[in-house]
Amino acid sequence: MTTTGSISIILGPITNPPDDTSSETFTLISYTADNFLYTIDEIDGGLIPSFGCTTPCETCAKTVPTRCLTCFTEFESILEKYWYDYTCLEECPDGYYPDDEYIC
Repeated sequence: MTTTGSISIILGPITNPPDDTSSETFTLISYTADNFLYTIDEIDGGLIPSFGCTTPCETCAKTVPTRCLTCFTEFESILEKYWYDYTCLEECPDGYYPDDEYIC
């Protein structure tokens, strides 16, 4: 018996890219369970990842893409490195100072 429908494939952990550029397509190949000897199916185009967070968040709340949980800190081009109140900022608010992990 054959049924039709859809499947979900979750890839991870994948973080938000550090800029607003679009991501390249990728290839998805499924294999048999016995040592990956035989290809079952291959999709070689049109698969473009959709990231759940908005820039400058590196990671965010699952249901709110603008609620940053972490900020990019390792890229010189990212100005909003400082995390405060679920937001990535260029500097800490007045009266707050960053720790070693850029948290105000």
